[in-house]
Amino acid sequence: MTDSSEPFLIRNMQLMSQLSGFCTFLIGIASLLAWTSGNPTLSAFKSIPAFPFVIAGLAVCALQSRKFKSVIHISGLVLAFGLLFIASHDLVDLAMASNQESLQSMTGGFAFSLLNSLAANDALSLLLISIALLLVDLPAKRFRLADLFTIVAAFMSMMTLLGVIFGIPGFCVFISCLRISLFEGLTIAALSLGVLFIRPEQGLASIMTRDTAGGVLARRLLPAAVIVPLLLGWLRMEGERLKIYSPEMGLTLMVAMLVLIFLTVICWNAWSIDRMDRARLRAIKEMETEIARRKEVEQRFKDFYSNVSHELRSPITSIQGALQLIEQTMDAKSASSIKDLISTADISCDRLIRLINDLLDVKQIEEGKVNLQISSLDTLEVVTLAVDGLKGMANDASVTLNVVLDALGYVLADEDRIIQVLTNFISNAIKFSRAGDLVVVKISQPVPERIRFSVKDSGPGIAEDQQHKIFGKFEKIDAHDGLKRKGSGLGLAISKGIIEEHGGSIGFSTELDKGTEFWFELPVAKESRTESLESLRAAENTAF
Repeated sequence: MTDSSEPFLIRNMQLMSQLSGFCTFLIGIASLLAWTSGNPTLSAFKSIPAFPFVIAGLAVCALQSRKFKSVIHISGLVLAFGLLFIASHDLVDLAMASNQESLQSMTGGFAFSLLNSLAANDALSLLLISIALLLVDLPAKRFRLADLFTIVAAFMSMMTLLGVIFGIPGFCVFISCLRISLFEGLTIAALSLGVLFIRPEQGLASIMTRDTAGGVLARRLLPAAVIVPLLLGWLRMEGERLKIYSPEMGLTLMVAMLVLIFLTVICWNAWSIDRMDRARLRAIKEMETEIARRKEVEQRFKDFYSNVSHELRSPITSIQGALQLIEQTMDAKSASSIKDLISTADISCDRLIRLINDLLDVKQIEEGKVNLQISSLDTLEVVTLAVDGLKGMANDASVTLNVVLDALGYVLADEDRIIQVLTNFISNAIKFSRAGDLVVVKISQPVPERIRFSVKDSGPGIAEDQQHKIFGKFEKIDAHDGLKRKGSGLGLAISKGIIEEHGGSIGFSTELDKGTEFWFELPVAKESRTESLESLRAAENTAF
């Protein structure tokens, strides 16, 4: 189990934050309409301060924007500062009230003014919320300072709600719960939650978005820890008010229900966490088993490569030496069939040695132990050496090799390795060409920093469902023409590893029935000079 956040939870929390701000804005508008229109259906909103709630809702919605220098985000900060000014102004006025009568006249409701419209509890809660909004994007590693102000505001709103629900004036801050409605307290609580969820991937809210056991536990227990006691307390008070049971019986029932509910929730979460932990342990065990198996397979491959290197190379070399001696000691009267057999055996030995070298190259590439002798290479010389080495193969296949020089220069590379890659490309192009076809070996320079080598054939092309095999080890392409070609399936994989070790790039393009072009690019040497096309006319389109 990872310590990452679940995207859908983050999206849901952001949606809750937006909904909280929008609803707070609508409640403020409804309060404004209640005071201006005198509509009796809006009487429940008359106890709610209009302008501060409108400003708070708009600020929460605007600060959802993550473009910190955008007009919307800056507007959110301005609105938050305006809310801070209103709340602090009201608190100062309330603190300077001369007596209880004047205090009561200043608290609660909306009196057609931006200021002096908040009760003490509202003013302090909105003051803390405005500070949290201003600090919401303050960088923090774990705990955000904005969370502290938001939690204090939420706790104060909860105390106000308890004072209103249970009729206990002492629970309200500063003064008794003067002219504060249940709806108003719930709105401030929802607004606090919206501020906390503006950036759900940061701070305390991020705990609830994680896919860890702690995240699951927080998502299940925190809502229950807040809602269940409030609900049971309200039910107890209602039962006592209706004289369904005595206060002692009500308290006993509430405690019993709390114990039962939280015992059930804790047992359920303990069982879920235990199940997740057992799944995690099984996954760890399976991973360890898979790692051990992979190490064993890797070691077997290493042993196999070593055996190929030491056990096969020496006997094959001895066989080749013996065949050469037999050929040298044979007289002219010896049967030509024996010479053919010796020639066939010698060719087979060469193929085995190439296979061994390919396997060793694969091992070196996988282990990152390719020993490159980097130097400045003349591109024309490298291509000439590679093409000259395959003229015999091209003649036997009746294929024409054509070299096109769009650019010349120097590259930083290992000469033997680059010739090896070009040889792989050209020999593959010859194998997939028909008699009379043309194979084009081209040097070009698509960008000033790199020189490209490409080999294009006129073969059957590579089908789309076969292209994923091209640079794989021991992978063979099923040709579009249905013919089978010999090969170990290692040449292109080795070529890719060699070019990437040089810091170059490699790729291909293909089209069915029109051929395939393989290419690689290498960095240009500092002393590189790219000749103009006019100076290359004599060498361009040289046929071999």
